[in-house]
Amino acid sequence: MSPRSAAVAAPSWDDGIRITAYQDSMRFQVGALISSHYGGAPEERERSFIRFYEHPFQRDRCVRLVAVDGDRIVGLHAFFYWPYLFGAQRLASFQIGNSLVASDYRGRGIFGRLIDAS
Repeated sequence: MSPRSAAVAAPSWDDGIRITAYQDSMRFQVGALISSHYGGAPEERERSFIRFYEHPFQRDRCVRLVAVDGDRIVGLHAFFYWPYLFGAQRLASFQIGNSLVASDYRGRGIFGRLIDAS
């Protein structure tokens, strides 16, 4: 254990927020979350999200996680597959595509939990 980790107690996450895999039934709320952060119509943000992450090239390779409080999506952490050639070797690498937390849920450690779960 490092001196820093010994001095800082790990927070307890008894706030009811859970990190789980994205499901198609969450698509509207994910679009609304992206819209609330970046602007634009929630329906268009939803369509863009689905168009990109459900594309046959990404669908079974990408990683999409959400933070859920009750029935509300309050965070999103999505990586897309980014194949990379290192010499002759193809590496399966990933790029962060979307990572955000609802403004009224910031400061609660949700982003860190999404990172830890990925």
